[in-house]
Amino acid sequence: MAQNNQQTNNTNTNQPANTNNPPAGSLLRRTANGQNTNQAQNNNTNNNSPFNSRFNRFGNNANNAPERPTWTITPMSMAGVRIELVGLGDPFFRILDTPLDKSIHDIEGILKRLNEGHKLFQQLSEELDRRWEKIGFTGAVMLYPVHKNIQLAFSEPTMPVQPAAQDLIFEDDSDNQASQPAPANSPVAQTTPYRMFRAIDPALIFNILGRVRGNVLVDGTPLALEEGFLKQSYLCDDDRIVELALATGAIEEAW
Repeated sequence: MAQNNQQTNNTNTNQPANTNNPPAGSLLRRTANGQNTNQAQNNNTNNNSPFNSRFNRFGNNANNAPERPTWTITPMSMAGVRIELVGLGDPFFRILDTPLDKSIHDIEGILKRLNEGHKLFQQLSEELDRRWEKIGFTGAVMLYPVHKNIQLAFSEPTMPVQPAAQDLIFEDDSDNQASQPAPANSPVAQTTPYRMFRAIDPALIFNILGRVRGNVLVDGTPLALEEGFLKQSYLCDDDRIVELALATGAIEEAW
């Protein structure tokens, strides 16, 4: 009896202490190895993904800034005009022939003067309506808010850039492409399509800013001399607005 008990104790002592490591070749170990292999493959796939590339266009990599899309505007005409009240001084002096107010040197001064006197507001509204009717504007015009990317779209060469004639390769010549030397000349860049102007007639600018709704100017829209409208700045390349600006006063400038 004592010998049998000793054998039992030895058997219990020789059992593996770590039950988390299954015997080699067991189903549990093969399953665990498969999971580790799949996880490693997934990690390699994620690391090799174009979305994790250091050249990722969406900027998921914190070490690289995202690429900014570039675009240009196909010109409706060969000129564009900027429309805003900034820097025009006292518009009431030029429109209503009021005494020159030297304190008006920005848009805030214009708005303050409008809010101070109802009579001045009424006189300006009537005069602007009279001049707008005399202009005879009809139809609708699209305007673009002044932002850096929109200014570049107006002022930079129109894309896509037309390639040079020797750079053109047709499908029929694909077999001979390897034997052809590399093109020597770079693509032919187009010149800036626009002459750029700044409207300086305050009556025209008041009328356009006060009648634009949602970046669109439509004939028959009532005048609104409110801060939210008069503080806006627009670019426009529609022939009708460009012609009005040049006829009433505009200066050429660089955007």
